[in-house]
Amino acid sequence: MKNFIKENWFKVGLLVMLIISIISIFYWFELRPSQIRKQCIKTYPDAFRALTDDNGFGSLQSVGNWKGSIDKFGYEKCLIENGLEK
Repeated sequence: MKNFIKENWFKVGLLVMLIISIISIFYWFELRPSQIRKQCIKTYPDAFRALTDDNGFGSLQSVGNWKGSIDKFGYEKCLIENGLEK
């Protein structure tokens, strides 16, 4: 095994760098945003419940629902602070 690594050190190093790059890209674009969204949803759990009706079809509730708008604003602010939204 040592002889193989000595003979193919460039290929082994390139393979290790490729694996590290793939893992880093997966973390940055998949795991990190998912974890941030979960954290923001835990912080502002009513952000989505307040904006949907009882049937859950996504239609907006009454316009005077200020708590829902505050939670939605807080959720969006949380995403912006963590770098997911601009």
